[in-house]
Amino acid sequence: MWPTFIMRKKPILKTRRERVELPDGDFMDLEWYEEGFTDQQKKSSPIIILLHGVTGNIDAPYIKYLMPVFAKNGWRSVMMYYRGYSGEHNRLDILSHAGKTDDFAELVNLLRDREPNTLLSAIGFSQGGNMLLKYLGEVKENTALHVAIAISPPFELRSIANQIRHGMPRLYQWYLLKKLREFYRQKFRYRTAPFDIKNIHRLKSFWHFDDKITAPVHGFQGAVDYYRQASCAKFLRSIKIPTLIIHAKDDPLMTPDIIPSSHQISASTTLELAEHGGHLGFVSGSWSHPIFWLEERLPEYLKEQLIIKKINE
Repeated sequence: MWPTFIMRKKPILKTRRERVELPDGDFMDLEWYEEGFTDQQKKSSPIIILLHGVTGNIDAPYIKYLMPVFAKNGWRSVMMYYRGYSGEHNRLDILSHAGKTDDFAELVNLLRDREPNTLLSAIGFSQGGNMLLKYLGEVKENTALHVAIAISPPFELRSIANQIRHGMPRLYQWYLLKKLREFYRQKFRYRTAPFDIKNIHRLKSFWHFDDKITAPVHGFQGAVDYYRQASCAKFLRSIKIPTLIIHAKDDPLMTPDIIPSSHQISASTTLELAEHGGHLGFVSGSWSHPIFWLEERLPEYLKEQLIIKKINE
């Protein structure tokens, strides 16, 4: 939680909004950060795609403090809003979930076609990390991405749904479900909901929420079926591009038993486990002088992989 409080006073980023029309008639919005780039640099500098967490947006601390860091290193960054999360509700009833990878695949292909010579990377945070890892396992080597990073990904959604119901993690559940319930109330305020919207206030856990809303809206048989199909764990061995997974052993949303072993990940994947870091935290230093480790580690890994790619070419 520390970064959320510390970064609250960060200035609003000057970003550029782009709308992408999707094949099914819906849309998704993008948030580009290209501050300080010339028109020529915008045509040639690498692009990093950012995938936010549950209910995330451009004001999420892990987005706000990393976009300028990437810019200083010469990389453009673009955050992909999940359907309906950009401030305008999407046209269809379906939204997004931890295992919905087709919209991200559409974006990767769009950027590849638009800038075929540009190096593409992606970083997923929490739910976005699960989405990214699942996508990489699905497409294997058939992707335009060159490098990927997942931070605090929920390897097994079912385990998290259990863990978040007890102790301190219940605060996360209360906060996120409060935002999700309000989101759905607003979305279906003037249209018929494909579920019982009147009783949404009774859904007090992610198990109930996913069983009554997420699963049926997106074609799953229930929460168990959704968790089984959407979790990234079973896709990790199929990842073919250089991928870094950063996870903390003390992540309050997950138990240690869901952390994959070396036999459960591919040869191109590196799993870095920190003793401490919480969920998307990784902050050290003091309250007045915090040190955000991700600001150092993410550019370092990206540079390493891009240098290796150039050498191999």
